[in-house]
Amino acid sequence: MYKGYIHDGLPEGKGKMVLEDKRFYKGDFSKGLFHGTGRLVDTEGGFYQGDWVRGIREGEGTEELRGETYVGEFKNDSRNGHGTWIKNGNKYEGNVLDGNPEGKGKYTCNTGKVYEGDFVNGKPNGKGEIRYIDGTVYEGELLDGEKHGHGVLTTSDGVKYEGEWIHNKREGKFKMSSAHQETVMTMWENDNLIKAKRYPNK
Repeated sequence: MYKGYIHDGLPEGKGKMVLEDKRFYKGDFSKGLFHGTGRLVDTEGGFYQGDWVRGIREGEGTEELRGETYVGEFKNDSRNGHGTWIKNGNKYEGNVLDGNPEGKGKYTCNTGKVYEGDFVNGKPNGKGEIRYIDGTVYEGELLDGEKHGHGVLTTSDGVKYEGEWIHNKREGKFKMSSAHQETVMTMWENDNLIKAKRYPNK
């Protein structure tokens, strides 16, 4: 069902339309297609409001679905470009590809933990920084959200652990140091300290 302007038998300009699946659109039309700016609402109250090009979402828009809100760029009818979304108190800001974090971004967890860095396939992958609520900071490589590869963990009291991580665990040689204590070369196995040798700071 359509209500609005018609040209050559097709919706044109401003109008309203109820689709076969009961979704409701209000906004601009061109040659019978959503084109310009408009709002599409589904049967559960979710909606998209923003730019349309020849029937698909293209440009800037806001989408709210199942308690998740996304504000940002759309391309090829999907979240693509740069955007921000919030769900269950978690917030992501950064680059998006086909609806998933991809490239550079920042993720703030509802617990207060913050990750900023590289994303691949929707997860922290590559290099980045994790800031924990107790003041601990990790800078280094990650794999699917875990500390994996070379990295430095600095505790809230300034103690640094630098070495190779495997799935969030310290493994092999680590340099342990702080501004006011001696340097300690340590050996770890499955995140358990097995050996340590001290070197006084000069």
